[in-house]
Amino acid sequence: MASLIPGFEYDIFVSYRHKDNKYDGWVTEFVANLKKELEATFKEEVSVYFDENPHDGLLETHNVDKSLQQKLKCLVFIPIVSQTYCDPKSFAWQHEFCAFNRLAKEDHLGRDIKLSNGNYASRILSIKIHSLDPRDKALIENELGEILRSIDFIFKSSGVNRPLRANEDHPKNNINNTFYRDQLNKVANAIKEIISSVRGEEVEETGETFTTAPVVKKKEGNHKLVIISLISIFTLALAWWIYTSYNKPGPEILDKSVAVLPFVNMSSDPEQEYFSTGLTEDIITQLAKISAFKVISRTSVMQYKQFPKPVKDVGREMGVAFVLEGSVQRSGDQVRITAQLIHAATDEHLWAESYDRPIKDIFSIQREVATAIASVLKATLTAHETTQLSKTKTSDLRAYDSYLRGKYAMEIRSKLDMYRAKSFFEQAIELDPSFAPAYSGLADVHLLLSIRGYANPRIFLALTKTYLDKALELDPASAEVHASLGFWHYQNFDFKAAEIQFRKSLEMNPNQDNVYNWLAELLEQTDRNAEALELYKQGIEVNPSFAILRGNMLNVLFALNPEAAIHQTKVMLDSTFSDPEQKFFYLIALSKYYFFSGSREDAVRIATDAGIGELVRFYKDSNNDELIKEVKEKYSAAARGGEYVSPFFIGFDYAMAGARDLAMENFEKALELKEPVLPLLLSKGFHSSALIPEDDPELIVMRKKIKKLIKYDWPQE
Repeated sequence: MASLIPGFEYDIFVSYRHKDNKYDGWVTEFVANLKKELEATFKEEVSVYFDENPHDGLLETHNVDKSLQQKLKCLVFIPIVSQTYCDPKSFAWQHEFCAFNRLAKEDHLGRDIKLSNGNYASRILSIKIHSLDPRDKALIENELGEILRSIDFIFKSSGVNRPLRANEDHPKNNINNTFYRDQLNKVANAIKEIISSVRGEEVEETGETFTTAPVVKKKEGNHKLVIISLISIFTLALAWWIYTSYNKPGPEILDKSVAVLPFVNMSSDPEQEYFSTGLTEDIITQLAKISAFKVISRTSVMQYKQFPKPVKDVGREMGVAFVLEGSVQRSGDQVRITAQLIHAATDEHLWAESYDRPIKDIFSIQREVATAIASVLKATLTAHETTQLSKTKTSDLRAYDSYLRGKYAMEIRSKLDMYRAKSFFEQAIELDPSFAPAYSGLADVHLLLSIRGYANPRIFLALTKTYLDKALELDPASAEVHASLGFWHYQNFDFKAAEIQFRKSLEMNPNQDNVYNWLAELLEQTDRNAEALELYKQGIEVNPSFAILRGNMLNVLFALNPEAAIHQTKVMLDSTFSDPEQKFFYLIALSKYYFFSGSREDAVRIATDAGIGELVRFYKDSNNDELIKEVKEKYSAAARGGEYVSPFFIGFDYAMAGARDLAMENFEKALELKEPVLPLLLSKGFHSSALIPEDDPELIVMRKKIKKLIKYDWPQE
């Protein structure tokens, strides 16, 4: 049957690995249900090509022939993306996915269709039935030339990663709370939107608009621009963290508030991701230098790299009036950057520009973007701000490249990647000894290695001070360096000096979510819980999606008002999260809050429903022998390998396993070594992370010993 659009063989081509249909016929069932949904969506019959019989038609052992090429001449291509689909050796990948991507770009419509609302949608409409490995995700995004957007049919619970079935419209244990029929309806609506736009028909707005990167204005003398667009489909990525504290519907939206979405890496090399991530962060840093702006932090916006959202949703969730999005393509000594400023509530495009420049102009481009946005939003720059925007980090592009690689590696936070980051920062300094941010980065990675127990803190903290002094000498006006200096004082138990530096840093740049967290932890550990709670809330205003801020806020709230903490945790759980791990985190917290409030039955119920067997065993009989054995084996292996092993983290793991005596024994060893993470034991919310009661006599004695190490004006007891 011919397509609804003249010149095409089919409306829809469904591509899949036959092995994904052998087990339970999932693809066959999906296609049958999709056809029914299409019948309810279109007046006419929509044609679908589906090679249902693996023993007839197009086999994975066959070569591409004219028959396949003719069938691929379809309007919408639907790949069923699974754990096995992204395989360069497979027939479906090579001769269907990659072939259609190439053919669609060359036909008269092009792969990306301009919709009636002005946005663009891809004719490749991905259906995802498994969470993908990072390498598979990178492979498909490299082929697409953009971030993977998909309509997900995934049943996800602890330890489970399988396709969602049609009879699971009310799944009890599906963390994503995904409804099969809803997802099916989104597929049909996405197809209708594409077909209607090709026909020139208007489509009723669904409130869901997806774009990859802006349609940009062409500058005089520029090459022909590459128009970047996103697949016009719905994704399961709903809000990670909705701002629900104290029943507020969302963050207050200020007139000059901006969120910079992660710039899309359009380079052919996926390893260039560090460059696009670094560019995003640098533009955020430039905008943050303008005092008239509220700029959402990098850690908050990076969630949209993995879980993209419509601009309206980003604005609402982040509490901003404007969203900046764009892309970067680096090739040799040249770079192409596109950027577009959008009014979040109305989706109005206020400004767009593209830059085809030598890579050496990268800092000029960042400054031009910041000043252009200031002009559009009518923000008057002070002389100091103009000077700060004009500062160049380094004239050595090799040093800058090493610095960006270091920042990218450090954000992964694993021990191996932090040591890689250390090496990159050292390379940057060797290439340019006057590169202040490289010294700051090297100091930060030393502080992280120290506080996380990955290195001997006494050796690393001494080195850190040298790097911080040099960074301050080169750039005394850097808020980030003052924040790092505060963290250095904190790890050396000088809380008075640390608090001064943290507050000074926030005065210089109030958009630093990590500094709100550090200062609030200090306040919490010096018995100023009410102040800490307010500071955590301020940090959440800056970064509504920072899990650590929200978790710490709940722990302090639990110390002050257990019922309020339980209520707020329930509110968050009632929201829909993009990342199942975050929901799992809150289930653990709620279970422990119930346990320490005396509601053992509720604690057991929550832990059981979440599949947290270790907690269930502990609640019922306080016997976690297997978990304790795992902790012993973990650290014994590390010690045999010659690694530095932190007694504090050994103790913390034992505490989480319910092994109180072993925990306290290791905390005593950490005290002898003066490990910088010890003040964590002063936090009122510590027992909600571990399994040691707040009023444990030995913990109380331990806290008194720690206080004696800390330089702070403690009240008389």
